[in-house]
Amino acid sequence: MTDAASDQMQKPSGLTRDMASGMGGLGSLELSLVNDLRELPRIAAAIDDFCRKADLGQQLGYAVNLAVDEMLNYTIGHSYGDNAPHRLEVAIYRDPGELSVLIVHDGQPLPLAQLPSAAAELILDDDNIDQLGIHLIRQMMDAVSFDRQEGFNVITMTKRLPSEPGPPEPGPSEPGDDADAVEGSATPESTN
Repeated sequence: MTDAASDQMQKPSGLTRDMASGMGGLGSLELSLVNDLRELPRIAAAIDDFCRKADLGQQLGYAVNLAVDEMLNYTIGHSYGDNAPHRLEVAIYRDPGELSVLIVHDGQPLPLAQLPSAAAELILDDDNIDQLGIHLIRQMMDAVSFDRQEGFNVITMTKRLPSEPGPPEPGPSEPGDDADAVEGSATPESTN
């Protein structure tokens, strides 16, 4: 892409940061790409790396990557009525108990909210095979929302994170292991 073409692209740069203020307390990833499907392997590799470094687990990493890939495929395939390059942003924010994914682009508003949410409503044929991708996104993520802000489409997907293990609970003491026990002492469970 030439520098002139790059300069002409609408840049949502910073919009994801503004929208996500206060998010990402435990880590974040921000990526930019153009509306070219050949960019998707690079995005997938960056998401895999982020999930691995954040110790999110293979299963969660797979769900997030599948959802982002499907949404980017749908967006690139349906949002632009021209052959010009357009910039998209993908941002992932990790907070306690939740992972949020924002995808921001300047394409046409997509009627994603009107697409069926239940598998029973899907009629899969060549004309609406993309509905399967939206269905997969809704299955992989816990919440999906669509909005239009400042001339950009904003897709927010969230995934609850498994609760992190706390300190181990004390187990029952072994018989004869009462050296620290004091007869008649109160424990938190027995106080009123």
